[in-house]
Amino acid sequence: MTIENITRYLTKGDLLIVGDREDIQLLALEHNNAILVTGGFQVSDRVKELSRLKQFPVMVTTYDTFTVATMINQALSNVRIKTDIKTVAQVYTRREDYNYMTPEMTVRDFQNLVKRTNLVRFPILSESEKVIGIVTMRDVSNQQPTTMLKAIMTKPTVTRLETSLATVAQKMIFEDFDIIPVVDEEKHYLGVITRRQVLEELQDNNRGNLHTFSDQMIANLNQDKHAFSFEVEPTMIDNSGNLTQGVLAEMVKEVVYRIMEKQEQNGLVIEEMMFYFLQAAQIDDKVTITPSIIAETRRRAHLDLMVTHGNHTVCKSVVVVKKT
Repeated sequence: MTIENITRYLTKGDLLIVGDREDIQLLALEHNNAILVTGGFQVSDRVKELSRLKQFPVMVTTYDTFTVATMINQALSNVRIKTDIKTVAQVYTRREDYNYMTPEMTVRDFQNLVKRTNLVRFPILSESEKVIGIVTMRDVSNQQPTTMLKAIMTKPTVTRLETSLATVAQKMIFEDFDIIPVVDEEKHYLGVITRRQVLEELQDNNRGNLHTFSDQMIANLNQDKHAFSFEVEPTMIDNSGNLTQGVLAEMVKEVVYRIMEKQEQNGLVIEEMMFYFLQAAQIDDKVTITPSIIAETRRRAHLDLMVTHGNHTVCKSVVVVKKT
């Protein structure tokens, strides 16, 4: 690329990745750009002197330009994914907006607070404002009005601000929690997050474009009537050249979610996945996944999935999902 063409792309404060081109390195510094020299080439004294005068760094790496660009793009992608993932901090209810109680309060205090707030679950705080329990309508049922809450409160499960909503949702569904207190690093009470907040937020962002490895895999999954299929690509194989079990498990999980979503079942958590591997699949094989619901109740569903390649059975899988 000529100097004239490069000048159009030089913006103050940017980083220019360049090889053994002293003229381009000097040009970048004159336009107030930092420089990353690839290929391990030595930097001339002229470039070093101009770097010192301009107070812009000149760095050298042994990697080639393509590798450096790939590494930078991967790092930027990782940062974007971390930024786009929803966390507790973005949706929780702060302590100013959600009542709490103390262990010395009574069942009568709880009932009065329920009437005043229309809430039925409250965290219990110690004198140091740390969460030491949870009290709900179930806990106070059949209790005397004078019974202290410390005698009937249940052990709390807490979460942190940086925890992802998906992690909290799984915990809520597995343990059948309706609220989880949010605490800081020293376990001090910050607020609560409710099951409704979590599930509504996850449903709104269910198909976010994070471009994770999982997204890249399931992008190859196609649906044809009652079956799903994908072609085994080089990135899906292990060292022996066969389709990895991890990719296969990811595909089966996606098929389960799509099948259940068709029945308007949202807020699902996979409780069990069992695989019976029979044959291997290799690059360019077209793999078909045929699912069927074998049992379903109000809270759970059992699915059977047959994974085939042509007339050969690759594996069978049984999946149990828990509904909210």
